[in-house]
Amino acid sequence: MTLFAFLFMQTSFAFTTELIKTDPSPIVAGDYADITLRFTNPSGVDTEKTNLIFEIVETSFIKSIGEKEKLNKMLSGETVTRTFRVFFSKDLKQGEIDLPIIVRYGETQIKKDIRVFIEEADRMPEILIGQIETSPSELLQDSDNNKLKIKIQNLGDKSAELLSAQLVSESDDILPSYSYSFQDSISSIEGGEEQELEFTMDIKENVQEEIPAKLNLRYRAQKSVGSSYDIFEKTIDLKIPITPAPYLVIEKVEQIGDFSLGSVENKLKITIKNEGQKDAEEVRIRAVPDISYPFIFEETTQYVSAKIKAGESRDVIFITEVSEDGDLREYDSIAIIETLIEDSRYSREDSFSITTSPGNKKDNSFYGYLIMIAIIIVSIIIGLNTYFSRKKTKNK
Repeated sequence: MTLFAFLFMQTSFAFTTELIKTDPSPIVAGDYADITLRFTNPSGVDTEKTNLIFEIVETSFIKSIGEKEKLNKMLSGETVTRTFRVFFSKDLKQGEIDLPIIVRYGETQIKKDIRVFIEEADRMPEILIGQIETSPSELLQDSDNNKLKIKIQNLGDKSAELLSAQLVSESDDILPSYSYSFQDSISSIEGGEEQELEFTMDIKENVQEEIPAKLNLRYRAQKSVGSSYDIFEKTIDLKIPITPAPYLVIEKVEQIGDFSLGSVENKLKITIKNEGQKDAEEVRIRAVPDISYPFIFEETTQYVSAKIKAGESRDVIFITEVSEDGDLREYDSIAIIETLIEDSRYSREDSFSITTSPGNKKDNSFYGYLIMIAIIIVSIIIGLNTYFSRKKTKNK
């Protein structure tokens, strides 16, 4: 080929390139997009002897997917449309960029820049703990059915779907109140939104400080291209707050009186001790004997003290009768001890025992013997009286 012919081809061969559409629109950084372009040959030169090649120029932010587009023939004035699949890096910032296009014809190369708009990539869900609340407001040792409410936030752009959560305590001092009470789920948390998880727990005795725990999360987020999903698993460390508080127990029980069957004015002296870390205020105790027990309390609830300091004890006395139809044995009873913490009353359950004694109660056979003896004595007296009366009559 002569230099004149080559220069002629360079000057006479031309193509125009036009952007028809993008799918999706706008293009999202970090995802694939289909770029549809229209190529026109306005040069007046038919391309019949050499293949035309259309391609996207790859850069560090752009990668073309698939084979280069080839065309055997394109007449002057003819127009063709081609679609290219391109991956756009997630590092691209929002705004317009130039998409470089090359058309090759023999040794001739024409480069065009097509301007496209890039939307910054949607961030995948990012789940964090926003706030922890409890019900009651103070979690205390030796308490059941406490509610732990954890608000979680999605700081990403995409929704977190089918979220499942499991609370894992790192201590045996906190246990699930029932099966699955350490598990919860949420159907969806949209980007920027907040939802609440709830767990129910029992707290053992002698727990006076916060308990470390983990929140295990599993959720999915839809990919930008197609209908498939990415699966995410995440573990978040947290601490379950336990409020230092008074802890009231029955330290000792003393029976004043014989507590015999049929007796009255028996006194039951109960000593209550505060084994907690804080003072107990407005303390009272309620005796809850079984309805079948032979005890009749004057008052089942007694006020103990305005304050029982940590480590100190106070006494309270219950007065009770013992019915005659009871059994001679030890009776285990329940006591509810209440105290004021902040503005709420809290209670815990303890137990005490009362032992009955025989006293003056006699069984039915004893009274039967007495009656029989009385009848015999009366019969003897009547018989003797009749005998002596007859004897006097004969002597006359």
